Amino acid sequence: MGVVWTVTLADGVADEAGTAAEYATRGQIAVYASTPASRPVLEYHDRGDLQPEFNRLSKLGDWDAMVGLVDDELFDLIAIRGTPSECGTELAHRTS
Repeated sequence: MGVVWTVTLADGVADEAGTAAEYATRGQIAVYASTPASRPVLEYHDRGDLQPEFNRLSKLGDWDAMVGLVDDELFDLIAIRGTPSECGTELAHRTS
């Protein structure tokens, strides 16, 4: 059985809109990561130890700290960024 998580695409260029889309995607990753059900996904990427911290911060309502836990490495493990064509190619690669 594989590990599955929701796919989110944020189509934007490296400008204000792109920065906002990336922040929103980091926020979505953080919210998902705060749930105990997400731990297998994080463990798959050797980041399972972060799940209790995401959960703790969510109970405090510290959303900025949660987003801060989504470093570039975790972001790139979970999300895909690029042009629509690049995202499609990477998504196909990851699911094959």
